[in-house]
Amino acid sequence: MIIDRLTIQNLALYFYFFSINIESFDPLNLGGGFSMAKLAGICYLLAVFPSYKIIFNFNKIWYFIWPIIAFLGWMTLISLININSYSSRFIDSAVFLNVVIFIAIINHAGKDINSLEKALFAFAIGSFITAILMYFGVGGEVDEGALINFST
Repeated sequence: MIIDRLTIQNLALYFYFFSINIESFDPLNLGGGFSMAKLAGICYLLAVFPSYKIIFNFNKIWYFIWPIIAFLGWMTLISLININSYSSRFIDSAVFLNVVIFIAIINHAGKDINSLEKALFAFAIGSFITAILMYFGVGGEVDEGALINFST
């Protein structure tokens, strides 16, 4: 069986949508440094990179993308103005990567019309599995030391 590039890209898209709900789910108690959604996003971007001329095409979607790019530019400008000793970041890398993934997903849906429907089904399956695991207490954490006293 020969697997083409579009099939690999679709599988990476389904894996990304499946893992979105697992972002806050930490069954191995790794301390929040590892994220399944970050790994899936990187895998998706690596899978679509060989088709960068098709995936990162702005011709058809420019009217939808320019407000997001303007917002990202505005956030970067505000962050440059507010650089101090507490925060030296001037570009929010998570927002930037989400914008890049958003553009890739829009153009990917143009290549394969049914990919978004199947990706949303993968998202629903991931939501269901996460809900079942959280119901049974797998990956949940109770912090007993965080007792808040509102009395004066």
